[in-house]
Amino acid sequence: MTMIQHLRSIALPFILTLLAAAPVTAQYPAEPGNGIADLAGIIAPADAERIQAAIQALQRDPGVDVRVLTVQGIARHDPAATPEQFATSVYNRWRVGAGHPLDGVLVLVSMDDRFARIELGDGVPAHQDARMRDVVDGVMIPRIREGQASAALREGVLSIAAAFGAPAAEAAPPPVQAPVPLAEPVPTLPSSYDNPNDEFALSGGALLLILLAGAGVAAAGAYLYQRSVQNRCTRCGGTLVRLDGRAAAAHLDAGQQMEEELGSVSHAVWRCTGCGAHDVRHDPKLSEWDRCRECGYRTVRTTTSVVREPTAEYDGGEQVTATCACCGWSRVDVVRQPARRPVRVPEDRDRWREDETTWTRDDDSGSSGSGGGRSSGRGASGRW
Repeated sequence: MTMIQHLRSIALPFILTLLAAAPVTAQYPAEPGNGIADLAGIIAPADAERIQAAIQALQRDPGVDVRVLTVQGIARHDPAATPEQFATSVYNRWRVGAGHPLDGVLVLVSMDDRFARIELGDGVPAHQDARMRDVVDGVMIPRIREGQASAALREGVLSIAAAFGAPAAEAAPPPVQAPVPLAEPVPTLPSSYDNPNDEFALSGGALLLILLAGAGVAAAGAYLYQRSVQNRCTRCGGTLVRLDGRAAAAHLDAGQQMEEELGSVSHAVWRCTGCGAHDVRHDPKLSEWDRCRECGYRTVRTTTSVVREPTAEYDGGEQVTATCACCGWSRVDVVRQPARRPVRVPEDRDRWREDETTWTRDDDSGSSGSGGGRSSGRGASGRW
């Protein structure tokens, strides 16, 4: 071994050790100018227009700042942060809600982590926590599980707007182009045109009936073909027969039987009459049961209890408990509830209106009563 090879064999492990021990700096996404940072590239253009229209409407009335962020994976931006910590850090770095009376909301979706969260600012009214939980569990997660991530974000933002009482926002329609005048007038036919020399001429109603009948026949054929494909064995091509009762339960494991009992997933068991093979098909249902990170079954239920009510002097807290009915896995988190700020009553009280946390002028445009721009970790999360 030469001297250079000897030095290389000694220095290489030392350099690798230093690189492994070096701290990894977090690279947080830049704040979007239009309210949407679609780094994962999952939002369709039409849905992006609807989301932007809803964000603008929320900022005008009732005065809440909403941002949307999608990432491929949280570890690419901050390897040391949990998904909840990452959402809180992004909220505070972007100062979401600063200058808005009802503070702000951050909607985060991470594809690799199979994670969705609605992060709330400290100034958002307390009753919105439960509403955001309904949006995550009842709107966003079911649509993402169906493979409709773009629609999940669109419907999630629209549900947030409805929860805050914002007026319905639609994307602006395209401008109507004025017709270009023709050089010469074109002769028009009479309103009721019949060709006496054409015995096969069809009226508009008859043509419409023929088209509808053709579409119905095509739909029925596609349905029958799909049923025939689904009821054929992929191994031998034989006919599949669905099993019921105990015969079907005998081919389900303990976790699948628990899902059937809880009503979170419906399992259909099919037996091939040719080779005798069995095929189990799963149909997830919209329910209060989430998927367990340990056993993988949809048998986790989350409950919330108040540990301490927030006061003007002290923070409060809620205990969030998730328990799996199948494997027994459980997790307990304590969510901080910020202290209630005292209501400031101005001297010219008649010109002001009162909300749950502060006073704001009716004639103010853009002024903030809460300051905004900070979150202590409030919100709702879900996984699919």
